[in-house]
Amino acid sequence: MTPESWKRIWIQVEVGAAWGLGKRLVPVFYYVDPGEMFDILKERRGYHLHEFAGYLEDLKSRAAGRVPHG
Repeated sequence: MTPESWKRIWIQVEVGAAWGLGKRLVPVFYYVDPGEMFDILKERRGYHLHEFAGYLEDLKSRAAGRVPHG
């Protein structure tokens, strides 16, 4: 999410569609205050771009805790 992109209607439509389908939403912020986001994103754990490595570590931890199907 950039200062320009988060206000565009197509971003709002995509976020709403993902939320409606029960998809996991992980916003990545670039020079945006998460408090300025629309409500769906305010409720999610997001990451600033400079924290993206932390997101990957969190993802790795979550994936390691899952039992493979099959």
